[in-house]
Order: sequence, then structure tokens, then C-alpha cells
Amino acid sequence: MIYKSVSLENYRNYEKREFTFHDKVNFFLGENGRGKTNLLESIYLTSYGKSFRTFKDRELIRFGEDYCRVKGTFIRGDHNSSDHGIAENREGIDQSASVNELDDDIQTVEIYIGRDGTRKGNVDGIEFQKYSDIFDHVLAVVFSPEDLKIIKESPEKRRDFLDREISTLSLSYYRNLLMYGRILSQRNAYLKEDVRDMDLLAVWDENRIHYGASLIWQRYKFIQKLSQICAAIHHDLTGGKESLLLEYAADCGRETFAAFENGEIEGLEEKGLSKNNDNSRDASQLNDAKKETSTVDNLTKEEEKIIIEHLREELREVASLSMETDFRNRHTSRGPQKDDIKVMLRAGNNAQWIDARHFGSQGQQRTAALSMKLSEIELIHEEKGEYPILLLDDVLSELDINRQNFLINALENVQLFITATELPEQVQEKLPDGKIIAI
Repeated sequence: MIYKSVSLENYRNYEKREFTFHDKVNFFLGENGRGKTNLLESIYLTSYGKSFRTFKDRELIRFGEDYCRVKGTFIRGDHNSSDHGIAENREGIDQSASVNELDDDIQTVEIYIGRDGTRKGNVDGIEFQKYSDIFDHVLAVVFSPEDLKIIKESPEKRRDFLDREISTLSLSYYRNLLMYGRILSQRNAYLKEDVRDMDLLAVWDENRIHYGASLIWQRYKFIQKLSQICAAIHHDLTGGKESLLLEYAADCGRETFAAFENGEIEGLEEKGLSKNNDNSRDASQLNDAKKETSTVDNLTKEEEKIIIEHLREELREVASLSMETDFRNRHTSRGPQKDDIKVMLRAGNNAQWIDARHFGSQGQQRTAALSMKLSEIELIHEEKGEYPILLLDDVLSELDINRQNFLINALENVQLFITATELPEQVQEKLPDGKIIAI
């Protein structure tokens, strides 16, 4: 897809401004505090309806104003720019073809946020009724310096990564996540009461188990796919010196997954996963990696229902066994809210696997994080049939020249939006067509 333009009104430090973009690379250059990340954030807002920096909508509204409005235009599918070279644009307005001159494929998404809490928007002029209506229109991935820390940060950061990325691919996951979160909040609040109704808790628990099992299964499938793609990319990124493996450290569901992988679930005996994980391939073999992801993609809906029901039975047992602990601690101690991703590294085929969070160097952790982010882009391409746009928020300055070169070379099919205080000459020489927007 190609993101064509964004119009801002009372957004952050922008009073009223319109930017149109190049189909390949867009550099937002300027000193810190000028609004480069604000512009990047506004594009992300039109993709997910929320900021990647704050949960408080009021922070998006220009000081002294009552509302902000953001309108983005985009084209789905693959389109190539006819411009050549990186041109500088001091006004932030593209001097080439205007949006009005583009063909009928152009689509729009608009979001209005009021200081009074009002939140509304539309896609192609049709007002959306709920937050999730904005999903699956603008496909975007954001990569910030914080993402480079995902390996060494707390499990909550990796769960956030899971939730954000799977929600991009699956609206049902997002809805299950919302429902599970609401039930969990209600249950935790009730556990703080001195008098408890066990019948009411039983109702909450059955609903929590219902949505929780679906979340766990969707996370399992996602990590199976992501790990294979990530392994191929990481091999290429490290010049074949390292292998990478992602493991789903599920708080609940491990017995079910072990039974599935070993072919021990009745009716699914032939569907078990192969234990022969080859993590020594390079990115040129990415298509093979996709084909060999696992048998999870070959399961029918009925077969998936069998696994989900096994997960629910396991969750029921866990809920019963942990009830006393929950009463004592006054919060829910077990469930998908405790999940994590374990990132494993190995130097050479015969070396021992290590936990990157605890034993990996900072360089290894950053390389693994970059592999995960690039894998996310490939997975969206596989699922949606087109590449998302990539928003790079001051990331190049955090990477050494080798990782910068790999990132640029790996993203030749992706429209890029990059914030930076300066554009290194060696980076500019390697970039495809594009332009600079001075902020």
C-alpha cells in the first residue's frame, strides 16, 4: 500500500498543515522538538485510531484548542513512484501531482478527537461506529528506539508486541482481547471486596476461560509463524553467525500444546508439529520458511475448535487450583495476562541455545529485535498480500552502519517514513527514490 498524504488540524504542535508523501522514502528532518515524531504519530493514528506514544487523547490536541483532526489518504495495493532521487522539500508540500489528480483508487480515513472526550471518525466518508472499524485500512508498522529494548524489557512489553501485531492481522483477536481485559478488570476489582459471591465468580471465570483460550491459541499460531520467518531473517542479518528461535512462554496451555505437538490429541494425531526446527537458513529462503511454518495453517476450523476446547479444560483446572491464591492476593494470578515470548539465540549449529533476555549482549538483543520487526512486516505481507508502510522513529541513529544497511536493503518493497536530525551521506546513497521534508 501507499500512504499519499496527511492533513493536520490542531494536532500536537501543528495548527493547520498538509503533507503529501513520496511513494518510496520520506525523511522528516529537523532539530529535536520540532514535531517530526508528531507527524509520524499522526500517520499511525489513522491506522489504529490511537497513538503509539500515549494513551491520553488530550495530549494529541494542540494547547489552547478544543479538538484535533487528522485526515489521511492512501492507496491499497502495489504502486510505484515515477519520481527519481531524493529531493528536498522545505515546505512539507510535495510539488508533484496533488491528491486531487490521483485516480479513483484513493481512500481516506479521518479522525476527530475533542477535549470533552468526543471521539469520532470515518473511512471514505462512512462514519465508523466503533474503534475497531478503522482497522485493516491503513497497514502500518512503527519501529522506535523503545522497540530495540523489547528483548530485555519486562514480559508486559512483549505481550504488548503480541497484542498489537496480532490485532493488525485479526479483528477477532482484538475483540477477544477487549472482552478478556474487561472481564479480568471486573474480576480483579471484585477480588478486593471482603464479601464474595462464588456464583458470580464462576460466571466471570467461565467467560474469562472462553475468551482466554482463544487468545492463547491465536498467540501460539502467530509465534509459530513469526519464529520461522524471524529465523531466516536473523540468519541473514548476522551473516550466518547466529540462529534465533522464538518460543511461546504461555502461562497456561502448555500441556495442550505439548499434546498437540506430540500428536496426542484425539483426532489430531497426524497434525503434530515437526521437532526438526531448521534455524540456519538465510532470508533468500524466506518462501521456504513460510511454507514450512507448521501444520497450524493446515488445520480446519473444526480441528482448531478441538484444540481450543482442550485449552479451556486446562484453563478451568488452573482457575480452580489458583482460586485460593487469588483470594489471598486479591488479584487474578494465572492466565494469558502472564504470557511472555522467550527469545533464544545460538552461535553456530552445535552451540547451546541461550536466553537472549538474560544472557545476550546489547548488540545481540538489538539484532534480535530488528529481526522480529522485519519479520512482522513479512508476516503482514503474507497474510494481507501487500506490504505495510513502515514508520521509523529515530531508529537509524540507534543502529550501527551494518544494521542500517541491512534494514535499508530489506525494505525495498516498503514505503518508508523516517525521522532523523540529520541524513548521513552513506545512508542517503543507499536509499531508493524519495524526498526530504524539513520540519
